[in-house]
Amino acid sequence: MYETLTGQNAFVLQSDPERLAAHRREIKFALAEITVKKSRIEELRNIVRKLSDDSERAAAKHSVAAGRLQAELDELDQRHISTILAGTPTPPKDIERRQAILAELTRLNQTLETTCEASRRAAKPIEKQIQSLVMETTSEAVLESQLRSLCSVGLRRRQMLMGHKLQGAQAGLSEAIRVEKVLRYNVQICELNRDAREGAIVGVKLADTTAVVEALQQEIRDLQAASGALQQEALAE
Repeated sequence: MYETLTGQNAFVLQSDPERLAAHRREIKFALAEITVKKSRIEELRNIVRKLSDDSERAAAKHSVAAGRLQAELDELDQRHISTILAGTPTPPKDIERRQAILAELTRLNQTLETTCEASRRAAKPIEKQIQSLVMETTSEAVLESQLRSLCSVGLRRRQMLMGHKLQGAQAGLSEAIRVEKVLRYNVQICELNRDAREGAIVGVKLADTTAVVEALQQEIRDLQAASGALQQEALAE
């Protein structure tokens, strides 16, 4: 839907500030449209959830009422058994009550089916609308990426520098973790060999390396947070 907004070369547009600014406005407008559509999707999903809740409440209400009637029907069955064993006729009032209970159970079942079917019918077009709107929001990530690429030169270079810092920290972390694993293995070997002197040396090295691993992990988290802030800055320019 927004293909024409994502096909522009960011570096070409850098040489035409007015065109770049206009293109950024177009992308921001498209992103605003998507935000509104996402809000609409959530509203429609709330309606579908309410319809589902209505069906569940109806089912719960039906279960209570039907359970009460079924219990009474069981009592009538027991009385009927007693009359058969005693060789006496079933009281007319029991026969009438049984018929009334069965009629009420039929009515309850029909009411439940009508309620659930109405909810299903009402939800179906809403769910189709949700699917359609979701398809219209799939370009959000691409549009945001395009908008970030169209940021100012200074911000783009800061992002690039941040990317190199992250790569360096991640490479350093990978190496530190590798060394840490080797040192842990060496500590185990020293323990098996009962080499206290070498074990103490390797233990100190392991502690140092572990500290470096933890420091690099924290540095990466900080850099990722800073990178996220730069991305938001690029979107807001």
